[in-house]
Amino acid sequence: MIKNNYRMDIQISPYLTSSVADDQIKNLVRSIRIQDHQLPANGSYDTDLLNIKEYYLNRNGNFWVAMNKDRVLGTIAVVPVGDELFVLRKMFVDPEFRGAPHYLAKQLLDVFMDYTLTRGAKTICLGTSSSYVRANGFYLKHGFTKMSDDQFPAEFKNPLDDIFYQKVIK
Repeated sequence: MIKNNYRMDIQISPYLTSSVADDQIKNLVRSIRIQDHQLPANGSYDTDLLNIKEYYLNRNGNFWVAMNKDRVLGTIAVVPVGDELFVLRKMFVDPEFRGAPHYLAKQLLDVFMDYTLTRGAKTICLGTSSSYVRANGFYLKHGFTKMSDDQFPAEFKNPLDDIFYQKVIK
């Protein structure tokens, strides 16, 4: 469990199997897709959330949940593809906790990067939607560059993704 140094007591912890937060995780993702970006609420885009353990943990990946008490504030996940390529997935942050004073997206990315770097990551990649304007700016600010969609691992493409990024670790 990681505590932050910001204004509110936010804890970022690895997902626990059959977490009581399962419904909150799904609701956070769904609400951001619908409210912030007018994207379809169709659950078929997020089938990985139906069994986080199978999709992430059983594939030598991880899934973190940022919480304040019993409230889910954000998520981020990773799946390794080979020895040096890692896919960043499910980075969602409650709108109230984006930017100052909480910087929750940065905290989640730091946890993700620490995890992948200790496992030998040479490249991180992700797919996202152009409708996530703030997220796209965030990724660019943190050293990600655009990559062509044919370079992105097909297995992890979401039909909503139309922009793909990578970060090469030197």
